[in-house]
Amino acid sequence: ADAAYDQFNLKASRSILSALLTMDTLSNELHCKALRRLAHQDWKYGRDYALAKERLHKADSLGSEPYKTWILISRIERESYHFDEALYAALKAREYAQSGSNINKAGTEYANAVYAFSMDRLQKGQAMDTNLLTKTSQLLVKILERDAGLPTPSKRLLGIALLNNDGANVLKAWQSYFQVQ
Repeated sequence: ADAAYDQFNLKASRSILSALLTMDTLSNELHCKALRRLAHQDWKYGRDYALAKERLHKADSLGSEPYKTWILISRIERESYHFDEALYAALKAREYAQSGSNINKAGTEYANAVYAFSMDRLQKGQAMDTNLLTKTSQLLVKILERDAGLPTPSKRLLGIALLNNDGANVLKAWQSYFQVQ
């Protein structure tokens, strides 16, 4: 399934993943992985929000690698402009994260949801939640203190700091991105 997907053969990938789901002997780990892959494809290529969410909730109920399931739920909710749900899912992913790297990824996904929510409010001419922006900046600063130079959290900190008129964190984001002290 991965090889077919990597070769842009979505139909073959979906066929293989669907066939895997019919196997009674499939482990929970592989069942969850197949459900997550199909959900990702359902959303990314088919824009089928309901089916993607159904598959992800099934994967969550099976319990294998819930961190990965909740990260994907957050992304789909964020891209669907369901920001409260995206934030909730990112926090759930953080609860399930078992390594520092995964905790940082969940924190970054949370920041992505805050940024998207804030940009949406800005485009609608609505006030942004400056407290949320400040707390998210603090979260990103902690992530970058642990793993300086990570490009995604550095860029996200830059965007959130700019939205919040926070020059000190704009500088921190720039320094982290370019690994300048």
